[in-house]
Amino acid sequence: MAEPLSDRLEHELAEQYLRGIGWSGRFETEIHPRDDMYTVMVGHADYRPHTLGFYYFKSGFDVLITLEHLLTCAGRKWEDLGRVLEFACGYGRFTRFLAQVVEPSRVVSADILEDAPDWVTRHFGVQGRLSATEPAALELGDRFDLIFVGSLFSHLPRARFEAWLARLLELLTPDGLLVFSTHGEALLESGAAPDGFTFQGHSESDVLDPDEYGSTFVRPELVERLARERHATAVYHRERELWNFQDLFAVGRRACPGLEAWTPAPVVRGRIDQVQIEADGRFWIAGWAVDLSGAPLLSVELAVGGRTLAQIPIDQERPDVAATLQRPELARCGWQLEGRIPELPPGASGLIASATSASFARRGFDAIVIG
Repeated sequence: MAEPLSDRLEHELAEQYLRGIGWSGRFETEIHPRDDMYTVMVGHADYRPHTLGFYYFKSGFDVLITLEHLLTCAGRKWEDLGRVLEFACGYGRFTRFLAQVVEPSRVVSADILEDAPDWVTRHFGVQGRLSATEPAALELGDRFDLIFVGSLFSHLPRARFEAWLARLLELLTPDGLLVFSTHGEALLESGAAPDGFTFQGHSESDVLDPDEYGSTFVRPELVERLARERHATAVYHRERELWNFQDLFAVGRRACPGLEAWTPAPVVRGRIDQVQIEADGRFWIAGWAVDLSGAPLLSVELAVGGRTLAQIPIDQERPDVAATLQRPELARCGWQLEGRIPELPPGASGLIASATSASFARRGFDAIVIG
């Protein structure tokens, strides 16, 4: 079993990322050794050695940015919320960020994994609750202004999908919002089911029953119909809004006019995709970076071992990236730098690429190890 943040470089890259976005000091960085959201990255081709902690925290922070933007579009703020339910919280990839913006005593974090509620309570101060297999058996003793369900409906068979949708809607306050993510049909490698709901009995979890927790792909029009059949009069949807991968829905019993103009969240994505470093310290590094909201980025910053190496303009066309993101307007997102790496302590060092914009100072988007 993988041991999260088990080496010096992984710790350093994770800490540098968190400092760069302004989260340090009392922020909880311990990761549960059975956290699937971490362990699924081990050995995955998309993640370089020593960068798993960096990407684990980035994915949690990206959820926070996405929800905060949704609330802004809805005309609400974190401080406006009474009670918040984080359903299917796991071992707290997002919980640790949520507990920084909402008083932990107002947050209920629930999960079916038996030791998860105690873990999130001890580490983040929220009210951890054990969930139930049967939706009708879930009792949390309160109603909530916001219920967030990240990547659970993307794994449920049809009957569970519908039952959990109904039960969670029952737990909303009159003006509350249920926000949840799904896999769209476009992610299917084979054909979609004619009724718009495809369930496959496999997932990244090696603990949960694959017949109850597999991989689900659902047509947005079907999700809207199912929600309205359960008395949700307001259903809002953005394709690939969460992690530029999962569709996101905001559902409530009362209309929220601001969400008619729900725009993409200012989440930074990017990659260091070309690196050449000579023995004498000369280097050539290139990549891309975008703000998925469509707002222009000012520059890319490269930092080695926590020391700023350079600020680089984003001024090159990358039609390949625009095609992959399905966002042609973001094609001018490339950058490159030639230079010499400063003298560093012996051994390997971490290099982080961050983006800056008019609205935020620094957000890391990729990391590599050099030396």
